[in-house]
Amino acid sequence: MSPVLVIAFKFPPFAGVGGFRWTKMVKYLARLGREVHVVTVDWDASGPGILPEKYYSPLVHVHRIASGFPHKQLHYRGNDPSCIALREEARTQMMDSGFFDEAGAWGETLIPACRELIARHGIRLAIATGHPFHANEWAAALKAQTPGLKLIQDFRDLISSLMVNTAATQDDCLAMQRRCVEQADAVVAISAGMVRILQQETPSDIYHVIRNGFDPERLEAFRKSPEDRRPTAPLSFCYLGSLGFGRHLVMDSFLQAVARVAARGRRILVTMCGDNHGYIAKKFRNLVDARILRLHPSMPWDRAMRLAMESDFGLNLLSPPMGHYLPTKIYDYVGGRLPCLSIGPEGDTSELLRERDCGVALPQDQTVIARAMDTWCDTLPRFSFKDVDQLGVDRLAAEYNTLINRIVGEPHG
Repeated sequence: MSPVLVIAFKFPPFAGVGGFRWTKMVKYLARLGREVHVVTVDWDASGPGILPEKYYSPLVHVHRIASGFPHKQLHYRGNDPSCIALREEARTQMMDSGFFDEAGAWGETLIPACRELIARHGIRLAIATGHPFHANEWAAALKAQTPGLKLIQDFRDLISSLMVNTAATQDDCLAMQRRCVEQADAVVAISAGMVRILQQETPSDIYHVIRNGFDPERLEAFRKSPEDRRPTAPLSFCYLGSLGFGRHLVMDSFLQAVARVAARGRRILVTMCGDNHGYIAKKFRNLVDARILRLHPSMPWDRAMRLAMESDFGLNLLSPPMGHYLPTKIYDYVGGRLPCLSIGPEGDTSELLRERDCGVALPQDQTVIARAMDTWCDTLPRFSFKDVDQLGVDRLAAEYNTLINRIVGEPHG
């Protein structure tokens, strides 16, 4: 197999969700015998959510180059005034520079570094993953400057998300998206809903769906069994992650329903693990004081999964614009045989939960949620987790490998 180049601004030890997809994908591409050169930036190995910097194979080579921007400052963790001030300073610098994300200045070092690697290792195909989407745009420029190079654009999100907390307009986003797609040989999105939106905005016949997934090896130690539950335990839910993009309002509705059911004497426990939960802590102080709501800061993935697996449901929240989202936490929940309760609009998540019989999707309606909780307090539903193993990244990496082979003209193995 020919080597591939992966352009991933966010990669371990980056602590956030943006590093998960390609950390796992690279691991399993290497297992298939594919040599992978990852070009990324330097990240501090600090913070409670960091992924271990293990690349699992001598076939994976990580090259760190300068970003041209204080990207680590933009991602400082913590809610103390100094961290907030530093993040805002970096955000202001980004917006003043005219860039829409932290990879805006990366091209100056990225393109020469990639061209050198391509020449040295005989690389014929590059994969760029975004957000940040300037990584995808610089990859498009790289292809335009490199005869014979093939390019897969991997979108973990929609470019229109740049309009949140940046100076980007809808026209800016569509123009960037068009530039990225026009240079690509394939565009991979994480859900069918994303592809439908991309098709409407930038029509093309090169879109593919390769979902996120769970790492079966990492989840093996946490896999849940219905027999693990104590009969006297309260009905319990666990939410992992932040509450951005309007999800705090969905959590608000969920906790209002919890309060209604608990007021009728039902025993319920909600555990939250992550950052920016201040709004919830303040508004639902009564639930915290009653030990119905437990709040934890961000913690390493293995500790968070152990916490989640003690619950009856892993909780997923989708605000109204997020119907096409399939967050990575869903795959970790169901891969560990923990049913997922998703609150929010119908879309790709609800379809997945029904298709695999691995959870329940409910609207953001307090009455509907409370009614379901009342029922579950008496009898917990059982789920078959139909063919959930197909959502493992080992299977998804095989899909990606087939796509790579097809684009570069290698035999499908």
